[in-house]
Amino acid sequence: MKKTIFILSIIIPLFAFTTINTVMFSGIINAFKAGDATQLSTYFDSKVEISVLDKEDVYSKTEAEGVINKFFSANKPTAFSKEHEGTSPSGANYCIGILKTAKGPFRVFIHAKASGGKKIIQQIQIEEE
Repeated sequence: MKKTIFILSIIIPLFAFTTINTVMFSGIINAFKAGDATQLSTYFDSKVEISVLDKEDVYSKTEAEGVINKFFSANKPTAFSKEHEGTSPSGANYCIGILKTAKGPFRVFIHAKASGGKKIIQQIQIEEE
């Protein structure tokens, strides 16, 4: 009985964390699916490092929205599939997925931190698949 309680005390918090993490990334994933830079920008930190193909820089929230909007305009999203999600040893959250567009697939890496019950994006990398 003690062994069962011990095992459950480990499994239940892990399941709860995974579920919470997935729910918090769902809004970000939905914004990518829709190609909605405005919705995505609601998750941006005040400064966001963005790497799109070969161009990388740190942008303000407003500038970052423009960069992502330009990418979505040139590459209309048709789907987004999450491939992996987790937490790094430093406590940062990340999500890796494939963004399918009219011009082909792109691998997307999203680095975020939890703040106030939602994810705050600090970095986005988009590269050709």
